[in-house]
Amino acid sequence: MKTQIFTTLFLAVLFLSVVSVAAANYTLSSTSLKVNQPATTSSFAVTPTNSSVLSNYTITSGNFSLDDSSVVTVSGSSLTNINTTQTVNVSTSGLNYNKMSVGKTYSAILKVMDNNNEQQNVTASFERSFCDYGENGSSIEINSVEDDDDFEWNPLDDVTIEVEVENNGNSREKVTVELGLYSVSDNEFVEIDGNDDILEQSIRIDDDDEEVFTFEFKVSPELAEGDYRLYVKAYLDSDEAAACDSKIGSSLYEAVEIDYDDEEVIIDDIQAPIESSCGFVERVSMDVYNLDYGDDEDFRVNLYNQELGIDMNSDIFTLDNGDSETVEFDFKLPSNAVAKPYKILARVQYNYKSKSDTFFDETRDYYFTLTVKNCQSASGVVTAELSEDTPNAIIGSQVVIEATIKNTGTNAATYNMQVTGNSAWSQVAEIDPETFTLNAGESKKAKIYLDIDSEAEAGDKEFTITATYNGVSVNQKVLLTLEEGFNTSKLWNHLKAYWFLYLIGAITLLLLIIVIVLLVRRSED
Repeated sequence: MKTQIFTTLFLAVLFLSVVSVAAANYTLSSTSLKVNQPATTSSFAVTPTNSSVLSNYTITSGNFSLDDSSVVTVSGSSLTNINTTQTVNVSTSGLNYNKMSVGKTYSAILKVMDNNNEQQNVTASFERSFCDYGENGSSIEINSVEDDDDFEWNPLDDVTIEVEVENNGNSREKVTVELGLYSVSDNEFVEIDGNDDILEQSIRIDDDDEEVFTFEFKVSPELAEGDYRLYVKAYLDSDEAAACDSKIGSSLYEAVEIDYDDEEVIIDDIQAPIESSCGFVERVSMDVYNLDYGDDEDFRVNLYNQELGIDMNSDIFTLDNGDSETVEFDFKLPSNAVAKPYKILARVQYNYKSKSDTFFDETRDYYFTLTVKNCQSASGVVTAELSEDTPNAIIGSQVVIEATIKNTGTNAATYNMQVTGNSAWSQVAEIDPETFTLNAGESKKAKIYLDIDSEAEAGDKEFTITATYNGVSVNQKVLLTLEEGFNTSKLWNHLKAYWFLYLIGAITLLLLIIVIVLLVRRSED
């Protein structure tokens, strides 16, 4: 029994001795210091655990390099003969925020050592403000930065950022707010919407008042998954150095996460008519994005609606990561369709294997709604061709298109002719006749005179001829190829540019004629 008691006491003493050795001789108020522009100093406190013993504390300085490779030294004041909490003042030498990059963290490690050689480390981190001259003045203040998606974004998300800014000054001021998105992995600002790395707005704010700056953008699909920082600053438009605030609460940025939600391929920006009529030919377009499936991969889009008899595949196209393709479909609505809304499905097929000519994967389903109205039997057909008077469409000239309208119904109908979709490259000079009546089974030709703009570009152009009757319209899309023709102004410009060549040619020809005349005269003599 005594042996057991002795053993227990020995183990207890041993345990307490281990604990006492493991216990720290001192504690630090913080082992991580954050210093933001324009500050150059900081501090932390040292507290001895045994107040009955006087201790000394040595602070070994640390350093880091700026962007130009110059070195910043971070130092701390040593402490001598203390047994109570004392403050270590941290100072810097060589710190120049203008030689630092916004978004990048620069760190140095201070080593704290007591006279028992117990060491603890303090990391001092420095960050440059989004304000060009650091935080200055108090007249302009950011009250809040809000996002309904809690700064968790997906590619092509429509994001709205609201920044509330207060003017604490004594006069009405023009205030500018800037946003910038910084990639943590790439250590650089990126194009937040695919076009701009900095978004900017300016608003005049009355004194002692606030305004909300609203930024709306679509998240660029070229942004990789990962962590980002949203930097915001508000400043006096006339003098950023006088007043600028870039703090969001107590931080210099708002943390943003971009997540693909396991989607490698997506569809966006579906452009389709909202309403149509039976027998009409309609066009739908959409953008396909390869977010992260791989480079040089093949894709195809399928458009489907069973009731409307739509089951169409696009041509196969190839995309690299981050690339997109606009895909278009033209489809004709059945003449006997039921008048109601239809949900039309679009999806991207990928993971193509050429050996089996098969796509093995598909995206999720994307839908758009098309409401079909005026589903009565069509009583008109439109065809079109170039008139023999103008067999070619010459830029800067007039072209005549002959449209033939046939009444395919059982009753007479009055038709009104219109042309749309041509305003970018031509103007309608005349439609002859523009309005007319046809009995059942009758046809009529209408001449459409288009004045082609002299500045129009050569190539294929499309426009639509519409015949409207009894509130119903029949469309016919027409493809016209514009050609360069004779143009006096172009000829004159050509002559002005190359006159010296023509002059040399004329002189040469004249000399040749003179030589020939002389030779002829000599032979006669």
